[in-house]
Amino acid sequence: MNFRIILFIVLGFFIFNSLTNTHAQRRTVDMADYDNDNDDTTSRKPNADSLKDARSHINDSIRIAREHNTDSMREAREHIADSAKTARQHKTDSTQKIRKHITDSTASIRKYRESKHYKDSVAKSRTNKATALKKTRESHMDSLKDARKAMTDSLTASRKNKTDSVKAIQKKRTDSLAKIKKYRSSKRYTDSVSMVRRNHTDSVKESQENFRDSISKARKRSIDSTKTARKKSADSLKAIRTKTMDSLVKVRKARTDSFAKVKKEK
Repeated sequence: MNFRIILFIVLGFFIFNSLTNTHAQRRTVDMADYDNDNDDTTSRKPNADSLKDARSHINDSIRIAREHNTDSMREAREHIADSAKTARQHKTDSTQKIRKHITDSTASIRKYRESKHYKDSVAKSRTNKATALKKTRESHMDSLKDARKAMTDSLTASRKNKTDSVKAIQKKRTDSLAKIKKYRSSKRYTDSVSMVRRNHTDSVKESQENFRDSISKARKRSIDSTKTARKKSADSLKAIRTKTMDSLVKVRKARTDSFAKVKKEK
């Protein structure tokens, strides 16, 4: 990163010098042309010596600018090469130091692992680990055995309790069924059942008779009401017809009388 920054600075400096020299050359040429124009306008005579001096002066200035540009480019290249060489050398030294440190640390680790102290400590730790694992497994197996035994005892006790309760329920149900069977086979139960059936049959007959009587009464009441309504309708129709006939007779009589009166008058 530092090498890139130095390179950018040097290239910027070189570009600035080149642009400055080019601008100075152009300004010198322009000033020479301007002097020549002024001389031509004032004297209006060719002056070969002044032109030659101006050209030699321009050439000298261009040569000096080129030499300065070349020197600055050479110095920039040398500086860039020196900085690159320094950076490479620094990188190489740091890489060698890192590799040496890694090699030394790896060798020390390898030496420590090959020592008797490390082997004894590893063997001791493995033995302790195996012993701890063995004790842990034994304690785990003992706890599993105790848990299984406790679970088996609890299951046995619960099954026994459940079986006893089921047996008691079955015995109670059997006794109750035997009592019911004995009661149903007795004369008292038979008589009570017969009496209940007779009462039920009598009640059903009575309800049926009451239903039939209510239906017959409803039918009779409906027929009577229908007859009364028909009689009223017939009487009303008869009265209306009688009234209509009477009115027609009166109208016809009045009409006949009026016709007779008219004939008499004629």
